[in-house]
Amino acid sequence: MRSGTATVAKALAPSCTVLGVEVEASCAFQTSVRAGKLVEIVPGPTLADGLGGNPDPETITFDFVQRLVDRIETVSEADLAASIAGLVEHEHLVAEGAGAAATAALVGKRVDVAGRHVAVVVSGANIDRARLARLLAPG
Repeated sequence: MRSGTATVAKALAPSCTVLGVEVEASCAFQTSVRAGKLVEIVPGPTLADGLGGNPDPETITFDFVQRLVDRIETVSEADLAASIAGLVEHEHLVAEGAGAAATAALVGKRVDVAGRHVAVVVSGANIDRARLARLLAPG
């Protein structure tokens, strides 16, 4: 849910749907958008280190999210793990948890993309080697 990506997408195609993705364990933006203001959550542990916790109370990002993101979906840790492993196995891409969240929304069937043109941002490869090995281990 990068504000720059949403800004460009809406500028180029105002009718496009911009979807934000957070993890179920830490969905500060989804909770805040529903409340109409930044609210503090109690974050849980997640593979998506970059999505965990609360935004800085002075963040400018919240305004962009409110104006440009059409909806925010959450993904499970299982979908996130499957997404990270799937990106390695099928696309030969290493992505950290936060960077694979949008793909996890597709893996977990959180969005219906049938018959639609879809762009997914996959970013960041900052994942601990041991964590990645556990996610790729058979079983």
